[in-house]
Amino acid sequence: MKFESKLEIGQSVKFKPMQRHCKKHSIDYSEGFGIITAIKFTKAKVFYDVIDDYWGLLFDGVDSENIIPSKVK
Repeated sequence: MKFESKLEIGQSVKFKPMQRHCKKHSIDYSEGFGIITAIKFTKAKVFYDVIDDYWGLLFDGVDSENIIPSKVK
């Protein structure tokens, strides 16, 4: 089985945190910018860990559907 990611560690991204992150950190469910720190694979999905540029918080296991590459922070 071959695992692939369209993004890479260290890449700047625009992302939406998962609902559990919003509850945990008492933040709004809105887009943010950050840097990918880890990539995790399951049989059917790719998840990313992202350190947010604004809060400096780690958002773990962000679904690949909620992340896009970003050149602007």
